[in-house]
Amino acid sequence: MESKSQKEIQVEEKITDLVTKIVEEQTSGDDLPIRLWNNLRNHQEIAAIQNYANMVSIGRLGLNDHGPVHMKTVCRNALKMLSILYTAGMQTSLEKENIGTFADSVAAVMIASLLHDSGMTIGRSGHELYSAIISYPIIEKVLLQLLPEDSDILRRTIIRSIAIEGIVGHMATLPVHSVEI
Repeated sequence: MESKSQKEIQVEEKITDLVTKIVEEQTSGDDLPIRLWNNLRNHQEIAAIQNYANMVSIGRLGLNDHGPVHMKTVCRNALKMLSILYTAGMQTSLEKENIGTFADSVAAVMIASLLHDSGMTIGRSGHELYSAIISYPIIEKVLLQLLPEDSDILRRTIIRSIAIEGIVGHMATLPVHSVEI
């Protein structure tokens, strides 16, 4: 596995601080976002995807950064916006519909932002749909590790669905219907 750049390490530290603050102040003690972040930031397959997406984007396509620094910066910014909405009293779709928690919304946003450009490993055109295809088994595996009980199946399904909505909707070519996204 490639070593992380100083910039990537700095962004990770900022995300760690932000996720810790969110859990301490906004999730009623549900530590899923911290456990998820610790899993995702050290996930070798995600790191490989992010690094290769950057190689394709910059080296082959002549585009800008679509790698780990970009995806982690998007994650940090998305979490900051979600936290601002929470502080302003706005409920996420999962909270408003009474089908999930703020921690679930945070988890979905984190997954979506860290995997949204994984399809850049294939190319630019349609990359948001390729990202969903590439990300689906990773999301399944990670959520099953963190929420392994049979009683967690609905929670895993909801988090995965919101994350996939964010991934396929990030280019605004397809409509999104969740506040989280």
